[in-house]
Amino acid sequence: MFYSQEAILHTTLRPETVAALENVSFSMRAKALPRVKSAFYSIGNVPKSDENQDEGTINVSRCIPISPDIEERMVVLDRYIIAGGLAYDHWGDVTNPCENNAFGNIYHYGSRSNRDELCNYYAALGFDRHGNKNLSDRAVVSRIAKHVMKELGTHLSILKEMLECLRATKRPVSKECLVSVIQLALEEGGLESAFNYIIEDLYGTGSVDQLCEITQSRLQPLSDLFSKSMAEACWDQTFAAGEVGAPLTVVLDIYKHGNVAYSVSGTGRNCQFDTSRGAAVWVPDQYAIDNIRSSVLLELGVGQVKWFGVAGSKTDPLHARFTSDGLPIRRTKFDSMMRAQAEEYCKDVLEEYNDWANGNIYGVLCYVIDRSTGHVIDDDESWGHLGTKYAEDQLDAAVLAKVLEYGRLIH
Repeated sequence: MFYSQEAILHTTLRPETVAALENVSFSMRAKALPRVKSAFYSIGNVPKSDENQDEGTINVSRCIPISPDIEERMVVLDRYIIAGGLAYDHWGDVTNPCENNAFGNIYHYGSRSNRDELCNYYAALGFDRHGNKNLSDRAVVSRIAKHVMKELGTHLSILKEMLECLRATKRPVSKECLVSVIQLALEEGGLESAFNYIIEDLYGTGSVDQLCEITQSRLQPLSDLFSKSMAEACWDQTFAAGEVGAPLTVVLDIYKHGNVAYSVSGTGRNCQFDTSRGAAVWVPDQYAIDNIRSSVLLELGVGQVKWFGVAGSKTDPLHARFTSDGLPIRRTKFDSMMRAQAEEYCKDVLEEYNDWANGNIYGVLCYVIDRSTGHVIDDDESWGHLGTKYAEDQLDAAVLAKVLEYGRLIH
């Protein structure tokens, strides 16, 4: 014997379980509930109950106080009609989702931003307040100092002379100490004056000009090491390593043509006229970073508890332990997974943010109509639902809840 899917759900699951099922269509869940005759995705005319069929039909659209704008639902029981839908909430006061914990922040560039927001945009990308690569960031300065020290390996006479200067000033004669001297010079004088600061520190002079011409000529290769191109290359390396700017920042594109759509850069609508590339950035807050890290650790299997052993066995009793606790993970792999997960997390945030930016706020309407009289005997209206998908889920839940309630009534 052939059984429909609705019949199988009806006979195998409790009504409350059927109504709460995920990834099952509204109509299938509704038809599997008690006393349901039919279910529709539109509101129309319904015959009166069996004892009043000769009196014609009920125009459900005329019975309900507020007509839905989109997403209609109607379920017909033996004595009741449950009808509803979504209405635009033009007065809904829903706050920016990014004001909530774990949503992070979105900072804009250009005309969409004020000065403070622009500074946050720059800072997230590792730029200074003028929008240039921040070469004075401590992580960048540290990398520049180490790079200069490495390059001094090709100028051994200069390296030896600088180490002798450390000895003369009673400091440790080591490359580590020399790196500290170079880094301090960069921090105090910046890239342009770092060489002068090193000369002042090691040679005890006020400037390079106070050295003899022979010494100046001999040290010229050291001066040449402090080039802007080298420093920007160090910034690029530091940025790629996630050591400059805000952690896990995601660059966004903004498409605007009527409505507005934010997307992870390179993944959304590509229009040379209506898409602004890199027009904003998403910066995760600490709550979002914790969630991202938890997802990565779960994917890696770190810290998961599993049961081992055989129940009742004396040699191998049942016990629990962390399956991968302490498992070594390559830093580069972990950082790569964190960045990938941050983009996925950002996409989820943008779904809600785009709904907010476009004013996709709805009221959920649900009415119960007596099939004998055509009168509304129960109503349920709730407003301020953000996002079409979320509001639609709430609509299905509200209608099915009424179906459960009125399907239990004794006639």
